[in-house]
Amino acid sequence: WKWISGIRAAGTLQQVVGTTKVVCVGDRENDLYEAFVAASENGVELLIRSAQNRKIAEDETQRLWDYVTGQPGLGESTVNIGRNSDRDARIAQVQVRSVKVTLQPPHRSNASEARAPIPAWAIHVVEIAPPNGVAPIEWLLLTTVKTETLEEVSRRVQWYAIRWLIEM
Repeated sequence: WKWISGIRAAGTLQQVVGTTKVVCVGDRENDLYEAFVAASENGVELLIRSAQNRKIAEDETQRLWDYVTGQPGLGESTVNIGRNSDRDARIAQVQVRSVKVTLQPPHRSNASEARAPIPAWAIHVVEIAPPNGVAPIEWLLLTTVKTETLEEVSRRVQWYAIRWLIEM
């Protein structure tokens, strides 16, 4: 997978830059259990958009999306939404929430190794009042970077919003 090789390259960079923390940012196709494992093994952090409604250890009756969206909001923030073929660029007002979760490993019948749960922070971002005729943005981000305060959440959302400039 290109994502895993990118994370390994980031691990090499992490060794060079020392105390500066390297964060790999990716879109939904990077939502792989193996990406979280590779980030941990290579000493880098990960911030990705969730594509899978994973099982979590915190509540076995709910999956990730329901659990996270059921948490209280931290507040509001703004995010620059880049232009693409479907929309114009804009500054979006968003409601955000964050909660620490433990992502359960996938169950694969051919897996020969024990798979450990992955600690992460889940960040839910939803646009409050999109322009008329425009679908609101809604992202569920997963990160290994501690994300508990409104300021920390806003920073992670900004990192994700500029991913096309820095994506692996």
